[in-house]
Amino acid sequence: MRRLPGVGPKRAGLLARLGIRTIGDALRCTPVRDERRELLPLASARPGQAVTLAGCIERVRVGRRRDGLPTCEALFTDGTARVTVRWFHQPYLARRLPRGGRVLLTGTLAPGYPFTLANPEWEPLEPGEVPDATPALVPIYPGTEGLPRRWFRKLLMSVAEGSAAAAREFLPAPVLAARDLLPLATALRALHLPASLEEAAAARRRLAYEELFLLAFGLALRRAETAALKSLPLRGDSEREAAVLRALPFALTGAQERAVAEITAELGREQPMHRLLHGEVGSGKTVVALLAALRAVSSASQAALLAPTDLLAEQLAERAERLLAPGGVRVGLLRAGQRAAERRAVLEGLATR
Repeated sequence: MRRLPGVGPKRAGLLARLGIRTIGDALRCTPVRDERRELLPLASARPGQAVTLAGCIERVRVGRRRDGLPTCEALFTDGTARVTVRWFHQPYLARRLPRGGRVLLTGTLAPGYPFTLANPEWEPLEPGEVPDATPALVPIYPGTEGLPRRWFRKLLMSVAEGSAAAAREFLPAPVLAARDLLPLATALRALHLPASLEEAAAARRRLAYEELFLLAFGLALRRAETAALKSLPLRGDSEREAAVLRALPFALTGAQERAVAEITAELGREQPMHRLLHGEVGSGKTVVALLAALRAVSSASQAALLAPTDLLAEQLAERAERLLAPGGVRVGLLRAGQRAAERRAVLEGLATR
């Protein structure tokens, strides 16, 4: 990014804070929204109307509301009328707003007269600069301290103008056609230079689908790699497992029985298991997890159950010890901050004999 006009080391560092280090990063910096802006004379505006105004800051002062909230208040004119502009909780703007200088304001006029404008976006105008009066869609980007919004927007629009066409498509053509997606180059240009709100939405849709496509593709590759791995089949000890099931102080639900059957069957295969057990609070997930751990222990292996807090770990260890005792399962509790001697004793007690 440093090679681009107007981007020196300081601004390059600020861009990096936004995750923009390369042209590709800049192309994929998604606007938070798009606004339709049309420059109009203030005298022709109506209360409650969204406006974009070009004019001069006549006066600036810092004040406070009745509740003590600091404000920056400015008097703005475009030569046809005046409006009082207030920015709440931003008194520092009094040092930045150019007294006597020209600015571009975008916001919504408050109801009623005289005109007032609260917390508008503002951009300084260069001497002699005439803003485009043609209605246009303007992408609004997340800002960062030290990067003027207008400069940042012009930078990304310039990057899109010069580099979007070079983006290489990687989604298969049948996928683009089936999902009615924009080509990558078209989407990246439309993201920053949209001809319509519909085109901007189509660009976002393309990039969102692309992100999900890459995630699904990565997961498919991982599944294929996992399927090629070998693991030790855990066949279990039916007598120990039956003893635990008989001693349970409750009967398993049908859903629990199905979950246990699926998990233990997969543990008996020669491929590693990657599984998510999903259920509502109180639906019995812990018991299913303990019975899966029992399958490992009764196969002369070990199992570890992780908990997010010490309290939950203690409760889980107590329940595991109580429910799995009929199967002769030894349970130990390891936690962060445990003394070395205590930790060593727990590990020695859990050592497979």
